[in-house]
Amino acid sequence: MKFLNVDLEGIQSSEISKGFLLATVLAIFIFIALSFTLLYNIHIYSKMPKNIYFFDERDYLNIGALVTAFFILPLYFVLVKNIKENSPLRLFFSFFSAIAVFASNILLLIYAAAAPVIHSKYKLDWDVQVKYLYEHNMMFWIVTLLIIFYFGIEISLLRKQTFRKKDTFGGSREATVDDLKKADLIVPKKYNKIQKVNNYICYGKIQGYYIGSKIPFNSIVISKPGGGKGTSATMPFMLDCPFPIFVNDIKSEILQVCSAHRYDYFGFKAIIIDPYNWLLEYDPAWADKQTLHIDFCNIGLENIEINEYVTVLAAAIAEPVKDDKLKPFTSGALTVIEGVLFYVISQKKTLVDFFNIFADNNLNNIGKLLESYNSTLKLPSNTLKKAIKKIKECYTKGQLSEFGAGVSSTISEGIDFIGDEAYFTMFSKGDPERTFDIKDYLYAKADIYLIIPPHLVKKSRKFVKMVLGVIRSGFTLGSAYLKSEQYPIVLDEVAQLGYVEDIEVLYEVLRFEGVSLKLFLQDMAQLKVYQEKEEMFKAFDVLQFFEVQGLSNIRYIKELAGKTTVENKSVSQKENSKILNNKDKNVSTSLTGVDLMSNDKIREASGNKQILIIKNSPIIICDRNFYYQDSRYKNHYAENYTRKELRHLIDKEANLIKKKEIVENRINMLLDKNDTIHNLPRIEEQAKTILKRVDEYESLIDLLSDDLDLDNQEQDDFNQIDGVWSTNIEKTKELLSAYIDDQEKLEELYAYMIDKEYILQDENTVLFRFLNKEDNTNENN
Repeated sequence: MKFLNVDLEGIQSSEISKGFLLATVLAIFIFIALSFTLLYNIHIYSKMPKNIYFFDERDYLNIGALVTAFFILPLYFVLVKNIKENSPLRLFFSFFSAIAVFASNILLLIYAAAAPVIHSKYKLDWDVQVKYLYEHNMMFWIVTLLIIFYFGIEISLLRKQTFRKKDTFGGSREATVDDLKKADLIVPKKYNKIQKVNNYICYGKIQGYYIGSKIPFNSIVISKPGGGKGTSATMPFMLDCPFPIFVNDIKSEILQVCSAHRYDYFGFKAIIIDPYNWLLEYDPAWADKQTLHIDFCNIGLENIEINEYVTVLAAAIAEPVKDDKLKPFTSGALTVIEGVLFYVISQKKTLVDFFNIFADNNLNNIGKLLESYNSTLKLPSNTLKKAIKKIKECYTKGQLSEFGAGVSSTISEGIDFIGDEAYFTMFSKGDPERTFDIKDYLYAKADIYLIIPPHLVKKSRKFVKMVLGVIRSGFTLGSAYLKSEQYPIVLDEVAQLGYVEDIEVLYEVLRFEGVSLKLFLQDMAQLKVYQEKEEMFKAFDVLQFFEVQGLSNIRYIKELAGKTTVENKSVSQKENSKILNNKDKNVSTSLTGVDLMSNDKIREASGNKQILIIKNSPIIICDRNFYYQDSRYKNHYAENYTRKELRHLIDKEANLIKKKEIVENRINMLLDKNDTIHNLPRIEEQAKTILKRVDEYESLIDLLSDDLDLDNQEQDDFNQIDGVWSTNIEKTKELLSAYIDDQEKLEELYAYMIDKEYILQDENTVLFRFLNKEDNTNENN
C-alpha cells in the first residue's frame, strides 16, 4: 500500500500490545466525534443561547490541533506499521485513519472560516473577518503549521527509508500503467479502434490499455518457430501502421490478411513480387495483381547516379566472404561486375543481358567490350577503367592466372541465381504496366510484398539482398520522391539471409529519411552474424519476446531487466502474557539483490503474455495482441489460407492446373515478344547432342591438359568452361534426360536452355567452339 507515495508495506517496527492498538483506534473515533460538534455549534449559534455550547470554540480549536499534532498523528503511523503485512485489518485501519485525520482537519478549517461570519452577524465585513481569524484563531494556525512541518518530516524520513531499501542492491521493477503514461506509450481510449488518420501502432495490452506509439519504432521480435510472431506482431503492425511498408512475406500470409485493409484505410496498393508464384497455389485470382518484371537496371528513377547504384547491386551478386584467402577474388569480382553493370545500365539493357555477357564471353573479351565502350564516352568512366584494369590483372602472359581463375569462379557463382528459371521471366523486359516501379512506394502510394516460400528463403537470399539494395538506393538516390514521414521495413527470417550490409545502412544512415526496421529472429544469438554491429541491433527501441526458450534469450532478458532489492526477515517469537495474549517477537531483516526476472518466470510465462523492453520504460510484462481475437482488429483482416484449419477450403488440384497455365502463358508471351522460333525437332536434336557431350565431359577434362598445344584463345575457352560447367554436370544430365522423350515439355525446355545457354544457336559462342574442340581432340587421340 502507498500513502503520499510512501511504501507503508515496507516499513517495519516492533510488535505492540492489543491494548495500545485499541487505544489508538478509540482516540481516532473520539477525535472524529468531537469534530462534529463544530457543525453543531455552527448550526445552533444563531438560534439558541450561547450557554448551550459544549465548548468555547477557541478552546476547542486549540485542543483539537494539539491532539492532532501530538497524539493522533504519531499513533496513526504506529498503527499502520505494526499490523501484519497484507492483512485486511491493516488495509482497513490505514485507509480509515487516513480519512479520519484529514477529514477532521478539514472540519476545523471550515469552522475557522465560518466563525468570523457568525460573530459579525452575517455581515460580510472582510476587515472584521480577517481580524477575527487573526485574534481568535492564532493558536490554531500556529499549531496547524507545526502539524504540516511535523508531517513533512515524517513523510520525508519514511520515503528516504523506503528508497534506501529499494535501491540498495538495485531498483528495477516491472512497468505500471502510470510509467507507460509518463513515457507516452499508452494509447488514449478514443484511439482503441483503428483510425484512418492519427492512428497508433500497438505492441501489446496492459490492464485494458493498449501499449503503442504514433510512429513505428526500430524493433526486434524474438520467438521460437511457431511461436506466433505473425499473428501477434506482424499482422497487428500491418493493420495499424499508416505508412508505406516493405515486407518480405514468408508464405504470402501477410498479403492475404492485410493488403485489402491497407488499401481501404490508408490507400496503399499492393506491389506483389512473387518470383516462384507461390501465391497462386492459394488463389490463382492473385495472378492479375502480380508484378511480373523487375528491371534492376532501370528502377524508374531519373538521373540516377550509376556509379553508386552499381556498387549496391554488385554487393548483392558477389557476397562478402570471411576467408582471407578468398577475399581478393571477391574484391576483384566486385570490380568487374560493377564495370559490366555500368555498361548494361548505360545501354538500357537488363540483367538477362548482363548474365549473357558473362555466359558468352571470357574475361578477356569482356575487357575488350568495356574498353571499346569507354572509348566512346565523352567523359570516360572510372568504374569502367577499374574493371578493365582488374581484368588485365587476371592474365599473365596471355594466360588466365590463378587470381583470374578465382575471380572468374566467384563471378560465375554470383550470377548463377540470375539464370534460375524462377527469375527468367522476371528479369526480362515485359509489359510496362506489370513492371516494378519504385516511385509508387516512395510516393507513399503502395506497399511492397516480397513473397518467398519458407523452404526457399536461404536459396533466394541474393535476390532478397538485391531487392533490399534497390529499396536502399531508392532512399539515397531518389530522396526527391519521398512523400511519407516514415518508411517501416519488415524483415522475417533475417537469420537465413546471412549478413546483409543494406540492413546496417538502412538503420544507421537512413533513419533521417524515416526508415525504421522490424526484424524477426528465433534467437538473439542469430545477431552474431553482424559481429561488431551486434550491440547496435540489441539497442533497438523495442524488443519483443514470445514463448522464450533459448538460454541466450533468457540470459539477455535477465541482464536487461536488472536487479531488484528484496527484504529477508527472520522472526523469533516468545509468549509472555496470557492476559493480553501478547507475544514478544524479534524481527531481524536483511537486504538482498535478486534478478527482477528469474529463469523460471521467463521460461514459464503464459503463451498469451509477452516481455516488452521499450526505451524510456521499465521492463513490461503484458498481453499479446492476437489479430484474430482482439476487438481492435475485428472486421479489418481477411482470411489467411496458409493456416492449417483453413487449408481444406483450397482446391489444390485446380489451383495447380491454373497456376501451370498462367506460368506457361507468361513464358509464351515472353518468347513471342523476343521473336523466338519454336523449332521442336531442332531443340530435341540439340538436347541429345548436348547430353552426349556432357556425358563425355569428365573424361575430356583429362585430355585437355596443359600438355596439349592450345593457343591463348583455346586455353581461355577451356578455363571458362571448366569453371562454369564442372559444377553442373549431374544436374544437366538429369534435366535433359527427363525432357528428351517428352514432347510436351520441349517448349519449356527451350526456355530453360536459352536461360542456361545450353542451346548452340551461335557458332561464335564459347560453348560451340569448345564442343567442336572436343571432337578434334578425340580424333587426335
